[in-house]
Amino acid sequence: MKTVPGYVQSRWAAPTGIKIGDIENAPMSDLINEFITGDIKIEDYASEINRIANDRYQEALDALK
Repeated sequence: MKTVPGYVQSRWAAPTGIKIGDIENAPMSDLINEFITGDIKIEDYASEINRIANDRYQEALDALK
């Protein structure tokens, strides 16, 4: 993971703007955990989390320039 720019943000830490339980702005990792447990459906959030992940990746690439 240290060799892929933005991976930690896009996979775990990026805030999503989605409320999960008491967390108003759940990080990506919380959404993934909810998908695994079946509490929420990935298809309801797939396009949004894809956009967030790609944005974080692009931000990291831009920072390397």
